Amino acid sequence: MSDNTQSRREPLVTVEAAAAQIGVHPRSVRNYISKGLFPAYRIPGTRGVRLKLSEVNAAMRLIPATTARAGMGSFGPNAKIIDLPRRIEAYNPERDA
Repeated sequence: MSDNTQSRREPLVTVEAAAAQIGVHPRSVRNYISKGLFPAYRIPGTRGVRLKLSEVNAAMRLIPATTARAGMGSFGPNAKIIDLPRRIEAYNPERDA
């Protein structure tokens, strides 16, 4: 048997079963399908889609890890650094009384 014949005969699983296999919520799997990360198959006469676990596992290995990005606002390279002890002394209510 060729590899192509074997891949066609691989059992298809539901979105819920694929989600349980990789440890995510079924909604996450549907999001991955809509983004094109997971190939999915619609079987005629059924409402849902099915996935091949081998393709899901292969896609999980292909998704790159996100890289750290510089923060914005009060974090990151443009953060304003405040010396807290001086700020507390500046707003000391006992001194103003």
